[in-house]
Amino acid sequence: MPVYFSGYGFERQTSGWVNTGALKVDAYTSGAAGLWRELPGSMASYVGDQTNDRAAYFYACK
Repeated sequence: MPVYFSGYGFERQTSGWVNTGALKVDAYTSGAAGLWRELPGSMASYVGDQTNDRAAYFYACK
């Protein structure tokens, strides 16, 4: 089940992330294009020019 950033007030406003959980996270655009993968215990202060402010939702899974 996807988690939509719009439900938290920041759809297409993500520039970095921190994954403190035990699941991997895959972020996608509203058009379902994959943007990045977050492994458990990882972080990125900037997602890059090609993916900055494009994330609409994510899936978290093992």
